[in-house]
Amino acid sequence: MSVVPEQTADIISSISALISALALTVSAVSAHFTRKNIELVSRQIASQASNSIIEAHKNLFMSIIESDELSGLVAAGDLTKFRQNMISSMLINHCSRIYGEYKRASLGADDFDSFLQDALDLFSMQIVRDRWPAVERFHDENFSQFINEYVFPRL
Repeated sequence: MSVVPEQTADIISSISALISALALTVSAVSAHFTRKNIELVSRQIASQASNSIIEAHKNLFMSIIESDELSGLVAAGDLTKFRQNMISSMLINHCSRIYGEYKRASLGADDFDSFLQDALDLFSMQIVRDRWPAVERFHDENFSQFINEYVFPRL
């Protein structure tokens, strides 16, 4: 059986179309994974930035809390109340940090269940509940909604 030139051209054209389709598919799959990788890296960068800020706040607050002289300089009156407010702020910031990690998909559902119990324990403390109205505006709207609509009703 012999192949005529027209059939050869058709075969070559079909193979060429198949290779082009395959290359296009590989390119689309590669673009998808590149996009997913960029999204992951973006979430990691956001997480690191948030954690760095909260860590810096904690270090600053602890330096002030641990020093009677510094605490006395920045406290407006009641030193004990001042320290309670700073500690409460640190605890709320920590809770916000973990909530942010969950929202960025860094924590799984099992971890979130543990976090929820921790948040309930944290906000069951009177000093934390008293501090919340003063610091709520500094937190992400989703975190505020979570505390106000999910945590507080369960206390």
